[in-house]
Amino acid sequence: MYFLCKNKEEFEENKKFYLEETQEKDEKELEEYIIYKKGVPLNCMWILAIQYRARSLESWLLYKNIKKFKKNCYIAGKLNLLHESRSDWAYSGYNVSNFFKILMSDNKDLSKFLIKNIDIICCEPKPNYHRGIYSNLFLNRSTLLALKGDWENLKKRCDIFLNDIPKDMKKRILDFEFFQGLAEKNIDKMKEALNKLLIPKNAKIAAYDTEAYFDFYLQVQVLMYGKIASIHGYDLGIDHELAPKELIKYDPLLDGEYEDPYDFMKEFDYNAPQSEWIEKYSPKD
Repeated sequence: MYFLCKNKEEFEENKKFYLEETQEKDEKELEEYIIYKKGVPLNCMWILAIQYRARSLESWLLYKNIKKFKKNCYIAGKLNLLHESRSDWAYSGYNVSNFFKILMSDNKDLSKFLIKNIDIICCEPKPNYHRGIYSNLFLNRSTLLALKGDWENLKKRCDIFLNDIPKDMKKRILDFEFFQGLAEKNIDKMKEALNKLLIPKNAKIAAYDTEAYFDFYLQVQVLMYGKIASIHGYDLGIDHELAPKELIKYDPLLDGEYEDPYDFMKEFDYNAPQSEWIEKYSPKD
């Protein structure tokens, strides 16, 4: 468990630090700022999301409670979505930090929203360009194409990347080898890529600083990609200390089990442009 950290001491430090965030911190005040549109409501949503990321950590690391883990990932993932200040919010950041919590929740509404709005969320100024400042966007869009099941475009992008690998993206080779296997419906290739990501050195390099609250004790890429494979009906047989099968298996909770703890969350319309939500909760001059 400790090989994503330097040692047990670092692991325990991370664990203690993140678990402290599970405590309620001015939740009522933050909710009032959002409801009455005081200050910067979108930032308040982000602060609330942090608490539920920590509660997701607690649910699995301490209690191995898969149902609570999914419920808390749902809340954290939805709040992360709601706090974004621009519709093309996956223009930057790692795919794991953008999509991990949503996919780990197994919530159909959130996943459908990502798929439906892929051209907005991952709008590419230069289509299929994978270098420089667009390298993370390229990976983000490829991830959502995998979720969508757009095999033709996903395979095209894998070929682009694997035939011309940017120096600063070498640690993402296995990501695209997995996507290539998925696009080709090649189970062995998918397994090989994810198993290589579980080799201690690879696991640590790939996960480092990608998803706080999770990346110090879970191999987040293996979990997220294994989840996408499971969504498409593949059981890759992975069950590892850093990637437990319970977290990989796609098994949505009953609709009524996903709960929005704050009234403002219930207002979000999955069928409306996200720009309307952003406008509603952005500070007015």
